[in-house]
Amino acid sequence: MKKRILSLLLAAVMAASLLVGCGNKSDEQKDPASDGGQQSSASQTGNETPKGDPVVINLALSQGEHTDDLVNFLPKFEEENNVKVNVDIITESGYIQKVMLGLSAEKQEYDVFMASNGMWGQLLDSGWAHPLEEFIADDSLTSQEWRDGFADSMLDVVTRDGHRYAVVYQMGTNILYYNKAIFAANGLDPDSPPKTLAEVLEVAEKLNHPEDGQYGIVFRASREQTINTFFWLMLWFSQGGNWYDVPGCPDIAVLDQPAAIQATQYYADFHKYAPQGIANYGFEDAMLAMQQGKAAMWIDTSILAGNLLNPENSLISEDVGFSAFEEGRAIGAPWTFMMAKNTEHPEESWKLMEYLTGFEVTWEQTKSGKQTSPVRTDVLEHPEIDQYMNAELGAALAKSLETACPLYWPVISQTAEIRNIMSVNISDAAAGKKTAEEAMLETNAETIKILQRDGLM
Repeated sequence: MKKRILSLLLAAVMAASLLVGCGNKSDEQKDPASDGGQQSSASQTGNETPKGDPVVINLALSQGEHTDDLVNFLPKFEEENNVKVNVDIITESGYIQKVMLGLSAEKQEYDVFMASNGMWGQLLDSGWAHPLEEFIADDSLTSQEWRDGFADSMLDVVTRDGHRYAVVYQMGTNILYYNKAIFAANGLDPDSPPKTLAEVLEVAEKLNHPEDGQYGIVFRASREQTINTFFWLMLWFSQGGNWYDVPGCPDIAVLDQPAAIQATQYYADFHKYAPQGIANYGFEDAMLAMQQGKAAMWIDTSILAGNLLNPENSLISEDVGFSAFEEGRAIGAPWTFMMAKNTEHPEESWKLMEYLTGFEVTWEQTKSGKQTSPVRTDVLEHPEIDQYMNAELGAALAKSLETACPLYWPVISQTAEIRNIMSVNISDAAAGKKTAEEAMLETNAETIKILQRDGLM
């Protein structure tokens, strides 16, 4: 793939992703010390800070190889801005709960925090996020270079009532990871991976050899913090799922439709060819099984690709393959930076957000392989990009971005309640306690009750 074509394609499809199939309405490797995350101060590096008392900014990051690496860039920011950044790195399983709890306090615990789609509705409905346009438009705070590096769509991902509330740090899409060595050893063509979920299920059965410690597929399936619903969404979108504009259905109450039932059936069927204990797997567990060569396939976001390509952590770094599906749509999975509404240091908080999403940090992380899903156009169009981005990964990412939708959960505060109900029901379907149809009919009925209760239907 020619680097110019790939770069322009990635930039273009991300700009268009908000318009494709999303309707018109308004989640690495390191083992944490505890579920509560780890506290650190980036200024404890031996670097001298400028004279005077530094401003203290509290930053919350969802743990991952890419975000762990961000801490390495903070000493420079601290020194140049007379700021001390206290970093709270929180595991995925506890991230949403801890950040929401911290932001709900009268004196909000964090000034700057990462947020994914599943958090946006509650953040905006609760008034916990600070609008950003005043900072973006201020030449004394924001460089033109920073602005020019973002397509408007990347600044408009989280908007309400004409206000922008987030800046995208990265946006992955769901792709298929697969172990080419396992494919070849079992007589399958390593250059012809499955392109549909039906094909994935068929291949997973062929490659499932639990007696040898090898499994056909791994994925997120834990009910903890409703982690399993993220994987379910990938399956649903690939079957044509959509929250809005479904004929004959009210918006959001669409989970009794064939796409949702079929996605739930795939979710249950994939459990047959997964490791024992899959019901407790988060992305870290699934990723580790892939890294260790114990699983043949894994469906998850492209943001995690660097963990499989890093030979220091992955036994399959030379054998990992990447593929996009040819049915339905992908989910665009952006992690954004947002500012707390009640921060006492809004300008310093914005400067930190600008720095962490700027060209310098993004390009260095892309070069090191820590960042595999950048969104800045000046990075995607950099003449040396092909030297650092795996070509097969780039092709899969470009293909899935063609139909990716970043608003994969409704941006309403009731989303958390709906996810909890869904999480239980799809787990019951996987365990054989309910059929896929029963699980979805019950989920949809409860969704209708929630929407009616709160005047949304």
